[in-house]
Amino acid sequence: SGLGLNGLNATDQVNAFQGFSVFPFEANRFDGTRIVIGANGLYESTDSGDNLTTLNAGGLANPSAMAYGGMLGGAANQDVLYAGVGGRLFLRTTAGGALNQLNNYPGNAPVDIAMDPDNWQRVYVTDGTNVFRSIDAGVNWTRVNNPSASGGALLTVEVFGGSASPN
Repeated sequence: SGLGLNGLNATDQVNAFQGFSVFPFEANRFDGTRIVIGANGLYESTDSGDNLTTLNAGGLANPSAMAYGGMLGGAANQDVLYAGVGGRLFLRTTAGGALNQLNNYPGNAPVDIAMDPDNWQRVYVTDGTNVFRSIDAGVNWTRVNNPSASGGALLTVEVFGGSASPN
């Protein structure tokens, strides 16, 4: 269900895109013409926003966080997408594949998501208070912070490869 928008601009009147609004978006790590956009649903574009495809994740709930494009075993996967939608966390690993809910995610609504730059199966999610890590694409999770030590507010998370050893 693609929507022809001829680029997103102030005259767009399709679904939630009425005038300029603030809504979450994420550019693909490997291809800047690929973006995911959240506004009364989750949308993906592979052509700089000219056309959008609706992704089915959590109905029409507003996405709160996204991470798009990952690496595994030295190979890029442009289709990997983690998305926080409606207080839940979803993962897609293939082009056109389903967004599967990660039912074991223990946190509240995701506020930010970051993948390990060398291994998309290692993902970090903050719910604004806690940071959770999964090393197996969301099957198992551990909390990696002490909320009282951080003052209770963690609104963003970033991951970088500082050494050759993981974790």
